[in-house]
Amino acid sequence: MNRNVLITCFMLLMSIFVQASVDRHFVIPKEQFREGVLLKTDKSCFAKDEKGLLSTTPKFPLQNNTMYWRHKDNPRQYNWFLGTTRNDCFGKLKAFSLKKNNLSAYEASTLRFYGNTRAKSYEDEADLYFDSEYIYSQRVSTLYYRKDGHFKKMESEPLPGILKIESAVSDYSLIVEDFDYGAAKKIFPLAPSLFYGTLAASGYLPYVEGALIVSGKETIIKPTWITVLKKQEPIKTTVTKDKIKTASSLEEVEDLYDLFIEELHQLPAEVFIDSFDSIYPKPKEFFFRFDDKETYNKYLELFHAKKEQAKELWNESKLVKVRATYEAIRAKLDSLEKLPLRLTLIPDSVRSVQVTLNAMPSNLPQDSLSLTNLDSSTLKASSQKQIEFVFKGDKNRFDVIWRGMITVYNADSLASFFNQNTVPLKVFLTLEENKPLWLQEEGVVKSRHHYRYVKIEMESQGITYTGSGDFILPSYIASNQEVQDWLNRKNVVVVAADSLFKDTVAPVKPVESKVIEPIEEPEEEPDLVLEKKNDRLVRDSIRGDYIKLDSASFIFKEMIVYLSPFSINATEITQGHFIRIMATRDSTKRIEERSSFQSPQKPVHNITWLDANQFCEALGGRLPTEAEWEYAARAGGIQKNLWVTDKDPNPETYAVYKENSYKKKKKDPLYGPQKVGSKKPNKWGLYDVHGNVAEWTLDKYSLLPYKKGKSNPKGPRFGSSKVIKGGSWKDKEKKLDLKAQAYEDPRFWADDIGFRCVYPQKKK
Repeated sequence: MNRNVLITCFMLLMSIFVQASVDRHFVIPKEQFREGVLLKTDKSCFAKDEKGLLSTTPKFPLQNNTMYWRHKDNPRQYNWFLGTTRNDCFGKLKAFSLKKNNLSAYEASTLRFYGNTRAKSYEDEADLYFDSEYIYSQRVSTLYYRKDGHFKKMESEPLPGILKIESAVSDYSLIVEDFDYGAAKKIFPLAPSLFYGTLAASGYLPYVEGALIVSGKETIIKPTWITVLKKQEPIKTTVTKDKIKTASSLEEVEDLYDLFIEELHQLPAEVFIDSFDSIYPKPKEFFFRFDDKETYNKYLELFHAKKEQAKELWNESKLVKVRATYEAIRAKLDSLEKLPLRLTLIPDSVRSVQVTLNAMPSNLPQDSLSLTNLDSSTLKASSQKQIEFVFKGDKNRFDVIWRGMITVYNADSLASFFNQNTVPLKVFLTLEENKPLWLQEEGVVKSRHHYRYVKIEMESQGITYTGSGDFILPSYIASNQEVQDWLNRKNVVVVAADSLFKDTVAPVKPVESKVIEPIEEPEEEPDLVLEKKNDRLVRDSIRGDYIKLDSASFIFKEMIVYLSPFSINATEITQGHFIRIMATRDSTKRIEERSSFQSPQKPVHNITWLDANQFCEALGGRLPTEAEWEYAARAGGIQKNLWVTDKDPNPETYAVYKENSYKKKKKDPLYGPQKVGSKKPNKWGLYDVHGNVAEWTLDKYSLLPYKKGKSNPKGPRFGSSKVIKGGSWKDKEKKLDLKAQAYEDPRFWADDIGFRCVYPQKKK
């Protein structure tokens, strides 16, 4: 190596060493900080009630809402105290920002500071105050410190302000931008500006408090705490827990349930809003003193969001006793319904009929339903006369026909004995569980009907004979999903037989859909290339691809409902679509896109209900009601999933779910939500209605039954959580049920929840 180069490198290293050595004179060694020195209040800015505090060594990070005083007794001794400053003293201090001067609190605590660059070593600013963001001087407005062999200059700036909270409630939380200050009595330093945060305490309604922070001053706020039950009485009903407890039969408890629901539905709408608006705090007006409109708008936005949550809590609080009563009724019903039932029932009619065995009788029409017992092994002849019992029971509770054979008796003789009453006979029906089917309308139970029949017996002259044959149900009972599920679990066959029943309730048929003229939309380049031509599909540069649906009726929660025309996104809202729309909005109204699994064509997730609905509203739409979502997802059908009608039923054809996603390793590209449209759509062209991400709907969730309404049904008036539909990439197959619902707090977000939007049809 060249000698000159070596000399240059040596000189450079020596320069750095000397410079570092010189800088050491401008730093306070740690050993010069003493412990156990008593605080002298006459020399400090600390409040008088802080006297008695002892000095300590600096510890980092510095505590929130705490002021530190570095006091110099002599050139080689420093004391480090912590406490709070007096207002009169704090307003006279000079503030220097650590961040603007590229200093950390740790670094600044050990630096010597000077009033000018001519100061000799050790003649530094004697008394300085620190917090996590500022240095404070009692004397000078300019400070210098030595670093890298040079003096650095610090200019003072407006003092921060102090917020003091005087609260009648001691156990509360103040949350500012996801940071929880807890039950802080003071908060500082705060930059002069509009300060706002959410105040919350157990048993009280949350609200957003705002205050204008003034430089060098203490701003006092006194929270307005409103108890959840303030100035209101919980809703009560005549059905009490004592009445429920003393009810001995299932029918008694059912009567109590019906009375309870009737009283609940008679409540006027006003009972859920009453005095809330007059009691809840109003947002503060700061325009006359504050001109930062963007910050003020954010304050208002948060205020109104918390107000809506408070209103939900207000309404929910009224239902505390109601909900407890409902849960008590349901618990009693569940316990009684699980018990097996064996009862004596007199047939309404008895006759003998000629039937072909191992198949339904050839004379039965095809517009009815039968519940066929597969264990009729004792019937051996190919054609045989059987006995037929028709049961109605009170209010059609036992609306069923049984056909078969009773050992010892032939069908003609048995029919004659019953009809002529020549031989004393008793008939016993056994049900697996005393659980009837509830047929409801508008949330009210209209009738109840048994269907879990498993055995028929006849008693004659003290001897009991077991029948072998079939129980036959009318279609208005057997076609219900609850009954179908039980039939499938019990491996029972359903075939046609409705004309055997007289005076039964005919199933309601949906009305025909109205013909709606198509809406003209501008042709735009789609975000997603969808399979095959779809006349319902509209491609829009703003709303994305969506499907037009005409007005129609369908069975929703075992009830015929009617829907007005609407359009719904063909896919879940994608990250690319979301980001593109947000980029066009005012910065104060933008919603952060925070999906964990990043891809422009993957669905948005980690989004709250509030943000999802706000996005839809920005496009001129909203989140779908549960009825709209379910109608569109089922494509007007009655099935619980899309693959049930396939020749080779396989959920992987339609869904991203646990088996093909969540069970994968986290580094596998198939782990997590996948690109929208990667699976087969329903027949109307909607993708990912099963799995991928579960989807927010507009409706509230409530444990209590409610009036849905037959036209464009919406969720209940009461309830705080929101309904989620469709299941997600984390769910098992059984949770991908299109008719099922989950629910979450509207503030909740997770990597398995997203959404799609609906749009009202334009009127000509």
